[in-house]
Amino acid sequence: MGLKIRLRPNERMIVNGCVVTNGDRRNTITVSSFGQVIRSNDILQADEATTPLRRLYFCIQTMLIDANKAEEYMTSVNKLSVSIYHLLESEEERADLMEAMNHLHRRDFYKALRTLRNRLKSDETCDDAIESFETDDVILSGARAFEDRVAQDAAN
Repeated sequence: MGLKIRLRPNERMIVNGCVVTNGDRRNTITVSSFGQVIRSNDILQADEATTPLRRLYFCIQTMLIDANKAEEYMTSVNKLSVSIYHLLESEEERADLMEAMNHLHRRDFYKALRTLRNRLKSDETCDDAIESFETDDVILSGARAFEDRVAQDAAN
């Protein structure tokens, strides 16, 4: 059985890098084969990536949106995840990070984000350390290019 997604009226989602907008009514769609999918309410904006864990989520999200360039981002994401691992205090947090990274290395970006999303709600662990983490320009430029594409789509 595939992934069932219930969309609110006019809700957007991204499927394999394409922006899909629902119509005026609530709909349920099923993704029957493997695809890179993220709903608009799960998208983290660049200015919201204020902690190392949120920065990691943002980087993986960028990989999902622009899967053709995912390999370019992998080294940066790996470095960031190792640094975060050492900052996390509980074994449960570390286990979740490792699970997310396992999904990431299998190129299942959706499951990696889903695993991290549960931690974002309580992410206060690393607030003081954000200055020590730099997101590579290549990831930020990819994110900006996508944001421009979404803005163009909205204008049309």
